[in-house]
Amino acid sequence: MAVAVSPETSRSLAFGHLHALIGGDCALAPDFRFLGLRSLESATPTDLSFLSSAHYRAQARATKAAAVLVRLQHRALLSPHTVAWIVDDPYLAYARASALWVTPREPWWDSTLRRGNPDEVGIRHAEPVCDGAVAHREVVLGPGVVLGQGVELGEGVSLGQGVVLGRGVVLGPGVNLGPGCSVGERACVGSGSRIGPGARIGTDVILGCEVELRAGVVVEHACRVGDRVRIHANTVLGADGFGFARSGEGRWIKIAQLGAVVVGDDVEIGALCSIDRGALDDTRIGRGSKLDNQIQVGHNVCIGEDCAIAGCVGIAGSTVLGNRVLVGGGAGILGHLRIADDVVIAAMSLISRSIAEPGLHGSSYPQMRNADWERSAAVVRQLPALRRRLIRVEATVSRVCSGVEAAAGAGENPGENLIE
Repeated sequence: MAVAVSPETSRSLAFGHLHALIGGDCALAPDFRFLGLRSLESATPTDLSFLSSAHYRAQARATKAAAVLVRLQHRALLSPHTVAWIVDDPYLAYARASALWVTPREPWWDSTLRRGNPDEVGIRHAEPVCDGAVAHREVVLGPGVVLGQGVELGEGVSLGQGVVLGRGVVLGPGVNLGPGCSVGERACVGSGSRIGPGARIGTDVILGCEVELRAGVVVEHACRVGDRVRIHANTVLGADGFGFARSGEGRWIKIAQLGAVVVGDDVEIGALCSIDRGALDDTRIGRGSKLDNQIQVGHNVCIGEDCAIAGCVGIAGSTVLGNRVLVGGGAGILGHLRIADDVVIAAMSLISRSIAEPGLHGSSYPQMRNADWERSAAVVRQLPALRRRLIRVEATVSRVCSGVEAAAGAGENPGENLIE
């Protein structure tokens, strides 16, 4: 599968320009240029990163970033080869910086798009269709098709009524687009792919060969989808992840989501799923994995190969699932966790800690009569008090046992020290 570079990650920004927005203390020269904003793990010597918690000290020590936004008290956690950029709130500074790496979206409709005339409907041959767009042999254009400059249509392409293709779109041989589809600029669709009615493919998207997108699917800008992938109706790949930082005034500052979504070969994704794009790194779904309907995958999540995830599962941001992980329906997995290979998560479970060993994990509260549940709930409410009482009992027993052992060692009768 070909790899595209997201427009957000291809800009360079001078330190002086960033410093004017963020402030703080840093020893870099004003004309030093950052080529990207990356996570600690993926940053290169030309990238800016951030450290918001000492929990990530291992990543901070190993990072190759040119500079890291960091609090003064965490400065010592950084690699000696990385420049510390001291700020009061690294997460908020990162949020403000991320906005500078977002390039303005190109307009979906502009004067370079031209509508074919009625004489161009039907079978076409290798010749310009309109304004430099080229269709190869046996291309079928439905009524109202609109083509941008530089569009390339492979042999056997079929475009339904009202299809809109932006500038530089490339459709491989045998691609079929249903009525009302739209494809953004510079997107590429591999041979034999079928795109359902009303689907939207964003700018710079790459779809592999024999991909099937059902009706209403949205693949946002710069996402990449492998070969033989099937995505069911109304699923969205590449919506912005849920990323916000709180300012000192209590207002939410949006964090630009600069990553994309990368889907491996032979993946199937059910209907009405939401796969959010990464904040810095990409959200990834590994080869051969299968996702049921109505699944939420948060930003930066990495799902391994050959996983199976049942309906209504929610996976919070930056969690990593290993290979062959099975997740039962309705389970919730919190963020920033690591799930080992071959783990099975029971339906309706809440996973709040990383899982390092394969096997079955998690459970839900067992079903019971409501009267029994009310009695159980009453016991649960008393657990903190019961725990305190148990600690006091254990302490008393420990003192008694210690006294008995001391008396026995002195040759006294241990029974005299027992509490009746």
